[in-house]
Amino acid sequence: MTHKLSKSQLNELYAMILEKGQEAVLFGAAEAMKKIQQNQVHNEETTPANEETTPANEETNTYRLEDIQKNGPISILYIKHLNESIKGKRISETFELARKLCPELPGKEEIQACIGNYKARDKGLLGKITELGYFGQKPNSSPGADLSWGADIKTCNFKELRNGHLNSKERLTITNCGKKDDISTFSKITNADSYETCPYYEKMQKGVLAVFKHNDGEKYITMEQIMNKHILALIVYDLSDMNQDVKNQLCTDFNDIKQRIKENNISQAGQKYLHIHPHGSKNSTTRALGFTNKFVTKLVSIYTNYPITEKGKSIYIEREHFGL
Repeated sequence: MTHKLSKSQLNELYAMILEKGQEAVLFGAAEAMKKIQQNQVHNEETTPANEETTPANEETNTYRLEDIQKNGPISILYIKHLNESIKGKRISETFELARKLCPELPGKEEIQACIGNYKARDKGLLGKITELGYFGQKPNSSPGADLSWGADIKTCNFKELRNGHLNSKERLTITNCGKKDDISTFSKITNADSYETCPYYEKMQKGVLAVFKHNDGEKYITMEQIMNKHILALIVYDLSDMNQDVKNQLCTDFNDIKQRIKENNISQAGQKYLHIHPHGSKNSTTRALGFTNKFVTKLVSIYTNYPITEKGKSIYIEREHFGL
């Protein structure tokens, strides 16, 4: 029996192939369609029946802002399209490239008007500018995902090593998960059978990650300085796509976190990809789940297809891959 794919299914399959490249072929058409069918109910619930699942103008490859924010497959296409032309460029340049793909995105003056009141000491300033410039998302305190198709927008900095190559300078905080002085606040972790059944998995499973080059001495920087930073990559990650080795390590890390909580000995020691760490002001008892520096570097490698080099305990991506 021959099954004809709908237009929306073809678009989703195309987005998957763009995301996974050759791996999508090896993954197999049957498995690909199985994944599409599993997501079918979600897509029907979140996408109105009359909503297009292709760019507003296929000839010019321009996108509607609403699709970028709400339509998962189209948003992924936009990110892939944008990522092809931005690596190694300054943020100010890439915002102009983004506006060519989506003319509804704000220009420099609008961004300045919206972000200008935030102080340089605001640690989230880079994230706010990223959300607004690439996705048209204004700063808000909503607990939901930044993009309504289920992904948060995250930023991280890659530092330059002595050999000139780069790796992640920092962990990627996912979500607060409890307070060290009240073990009962960690119940969502201790009651979960695995990281995939933990209520926090929805926050950690997938996201959009913008990777920037860190410049020495930039602790608190102004909007103008941020606009002069170089972007290295813009990726969409999904933990459900990870190979079994990665999933096994995430499982090991989660079980270690869970056991340490039960023993009232909360620590990030030994956790390689997923760890529990302090979050907030100095002496805060709040703890959060996050991806380690090493895993952030690995995620960028996986979704850009840039090879990782390992030397001793250090891993990095060679600078030439980032257009530097």
